[in-house]
Amino acid sequence: MNNRGQFSRYLTVVMDTTNYNIERKSHGGDLSYDVRIAEIFLKSDRHYIQKALSLFLDSTEKFDRAVEIVYGTYNCLDLNGPFTWKHAIQLMNVSKRTKNTCMGNGMLLEVKDYNAFFEAVVRWLKRRKGAVTIDIQCPYLMDAFNPRFKEYVEYRTTFSVQFLGGGTYIRKKHPTL
Repeated sequence: MNNRGQFSRYLTVVMDTTNYNIERKSHGGDLSYDVRIAEIFLKSDRHYIQKALSLFLDSTEKFDRAVEIVYGTYNCLDLNGPFTWKHAIQLMNVSKRTKNTCMGNGMLLEVKDYNAFFEAVVRWLKRRKGAVTIDIQCPYLMDAFNPRFKEYVEYRTTFSVQFLGGGTYIRKKHPTL
């Protein structure tokens, strides 16, 4: 089934009706926030997102399809579920306006891919102007990931890497006074 392209100002894609109802209620009926069930969203040909995209999917295959569908000018991106680091980078690069990204629990990143991921993040950071934040919430990465990632990013960019509450945060360095 092919549907024409869709438009959303803010879009959250969830897996089931329970989560759909929770998300709808959390936005208090604000019509600028669209919530879609993944099964329906993934049948779209294209979906334009203007401000923010949140994906809560349960397989890498669904993220593969989301990468094919999504386009727009969104500045916020939130990913949750099993997704690859390549999915994250692809979705971060869809919009030149993306400035804030949260890679929630579920990012699949093997040690052998660390340097490729680090380099992709550095390239992305160097192309961004203004405030930029990346929040990586993948606690299983921490032991080997954190020190290498911090060194790689801070040596090659004007961003700092911090570790807070089990998350890895990348932010533009503040000039010293």
